[in-house]
Amino acid sequence: MKTYTGLTAIAVAAAVLADGVVDTAEVAALRKYIFADGKVDADEFHLVTVINNAVAKSENAGHDMPGWTALYTDVVAAYVLEDESSPGEVSEAEATELVRAWSGDSTFDARESSAARTIATRATKMPEGFRAFLTGRGISA
Repeated sequence: MKTYTGLTAIAVAAAVLADGVVDTAEVAALRKYIFADGKVDADEFHLVTVINNAVAKSENAGHDMPGWTALYTDVVAAYVLEDESSPGEVSEAEATELVRAWSGDSTFDARESSAARTIATRATKMPEGFRAFLTGRGISA
């Protein structure tokens, strides 16, 4: 089984992206690495964002990557909705960060849509600007 224990987020991203595909073993190792302490921090959120943006631009973008969408969704939702400062809510800062992450590569892919739908469904509160951003992408919020 792959493991990323002791590696920096940059080293993890490089290892995962070496072949342009996030395979099942990498998904399992990433899940273990990210959720090792039971929470998702900013570095871990940025890690999956970097990986997702790179994969979305790769020649393998259309290939099925079992488990990657679920992991990406779980990480993003946990980062936003399970934080200590605004549990269950999307704060202004989080909304800004999500819009930046999801707009930065000029695409709003299926994984980002999955995470957005999960957040829209579970959030008890979100800024109106973020709600409009989601609505503009066909997501009821």
